[in-house]
Amino acid sequence: MKNILLQGKSVVKSFSQGDKNTKVLDCIDIDIYEGDFTVIMGASGAGKSTLLYNLSGMDRPNSGNVLFQEQDITRISEKKMAHLRANEFGFVFQKTHLVSSLTLYENIVLAGYINEKLTESEAKKRTDTLVEQMDLSEAKNRLPSAVSGGEAQRAAVARVVIGMPSILFADEPTGALNKKNSEEVMNIFSSLSAQGQTVLLVTHDMQAALHGNRILYLEDGKIIGELDLGNYSGTNREREEKLNHWLSSMRW
Repeated sequence: MKNILLQGKSVVKSFSQGDKNTKVLDCIDIDIYEGDFTVIMGASGAGKSTLLYNLSGMDRPNSGNVLFQEQDITRISEKKMAHLRANEFGFVFQKTHLVSSLTLYENIVLAGYINEKLTESEAKKRTDTLVEQMDLSEAKNRLPSAVSGGEAQRAAVARVVIGMPSILFADEPTGALNKKNSEEVMNIFSSLSAQGQTVLLVTHDMQAALHGNRILYLEDGKIIGELDLGNYSGTNREREEKLNHWLSSMRW
């Protein structure tokens, strides 16, 4: 039986503008299991990114609870939450947020230096390993402005996973990439998942979603469907048809 790593209980998030109150997350219950590659899909405005931010502690719900390893993180101080985000949670976004004045290698190794889990020598060794794994050897000494979008995003992923986070949150990480670079980045996520990394991905891209083993569908702030897609071993027609059929049933 899989262990629950992260849990949302009756999570509600609303935003107010003037006299208008909009409920974006409507009493959501969600379990994220250790080692799973969970994908959240849904139409624009369904609340996908808002759910990710509330589960990751980047934002806090109006009501309900978020538990990480059975600890209620909606009740801890901002200082403790920042420590948790720095050491247990990893974040990858559509924009890479790499330091423009540092090379790809320097961006990655610096993240290792400031992570309390690693010594300086361990950070260097792990950086070398990640550069090789993510096919960045030729680009590692270049600035972010001098590499492709795919290389920059792979470096951003390496910078996050160097600290060995318990869970990797990704919000539309392929949204600004072409098809080839998107597939390269998603193959990195699949490789990490195969090594046991827990991944929670928000995407509108069906090709990206195919890499997950568990797909959740969000509509009007509620999870209305779930699909067990099985572990990823490569994209094939049967897998595509299964996801396509299910998404059609969700009115996607």
